[in-house]
Amino acid sequence: MTESVSPPRIPSVISIGNSTTTPLGIAGVFTGTGEEVKDYAVITVFARSDQQSATDGLSMQYSSDGTNWDDIDVYTIAANTGKFFTVAPEGRYFRIVYTNGGTAQGAFRLQTIYHYHATKPSSHRINENLDDEHDAELSIAVSQGNQEHDEVDIGRPMKIGGKAASSPPANVAAGDRVNAYFDLAGRQVTKADQPTAADFNAEVQGDAAHDAPASGNPVLAGAQMETMADSAPGTRASTDGDATKLAATDGALFVIPTGAQTWSYHEDSAAALTDASVHAAPGAGLSLYVTSIVFSTGAATAWNIFFEEGASKVLGPWYLEAVAGRGAVIYLATPKKITANTALTVTTSAAIAHSIDVTGFTAPG
Repeated sequence: MTESVSPPRIPSVISIGNSTTTPLGIAGVFTGTGEEVKDYAVITVFARSDQQSATDGLSMQYSSDGTNWDDIDVYTIAANTGKFFTVAPEGRYFRIVYTNGGTAQGAFRLQTIYHYHATKPSSHRINENLDDEHDAELSIAVSQGNQEHDEVDIGRPMKIGGKAASSPPANVAAGDRVNAYFDLAGRQVTKADQPTAADFNAEVQGDAAHDAPASGNPVLAGAQMETMADSAPGTRASTDGDATKLAATDGALFVIPTGAQTWSYHEDSAAALTDASVHAAPGAGLSLYVTSIVFSTGAATAWNIFFEEGASKVLGPWYLEAVAGRGAVIYLATPKKITANTALTVTTSAAIAHSIDVTGFTAPG
């Protein structure tokens, strides 16, 4: 009978030149000794300090000649957090260079061990971040079965998507995993539950042309019904910028025939007016629009009136003969636009009793 004999196990070697317990001062540097490591299988490095290292302060360096350190792995070591690294001898020579951060160390432990046999790779806890401050082993896995669209599955390939079916899949037990359900055209099928009308009550159907019967219940763009009663409409909003509904009666939409920013001017005196302000310049990009003018006199004196933008007449002059109580109402079906960002003024010819009313709105233009 032949006995199985295990080969003698060669003990690992602690690197004296790349291990230290001497604390470093602010930005202090420990430079290890370049040592030949070509005959070792694995190098393990442990580092711990009560102060954080400089950025990339732990530097594991490799060289082919012991002079040019061309291959370098760097890590930042957090305070009071021991880190353990497992690396392969990437060059004939190896050394550690450690640079401390901005606070002097009170305690520092750095140890390097050379192993003739492979050891367990560096540990990485499940809840630790995946970042450049942890070393890791690269693992590449190939999923079996690379199936094209519209081909039958072979084996158990990993699918992004789901499995096509001509009918809904059977129900599964609670907690079971399920496949996404696609129709034979590759479109995913979803279901919208409607236990009660209050939970989910949506119906979109029917493509009806103008002046044609609408089949089903299509979604229509419309307005809220409002009567002609003398009461506050349900669509009234109180603040500029608030959302509001459209309002209509018998299918006809209520509209305001002016811009939203309306204004009015009233003057009642016996003074002659010269470039009296009707409305100030509205601001850049805006214009005044005049919609109506009403004026009358209360004395038997000839009188005229005109309106100006700057020094240019834009409305009038209009003349009244010397008869008390004469006047005029002028409604502008097409509002009179005043030059953008220009004030409107009024001038009269005589100091007699009179009244003037002007209405309009401000809008872009």
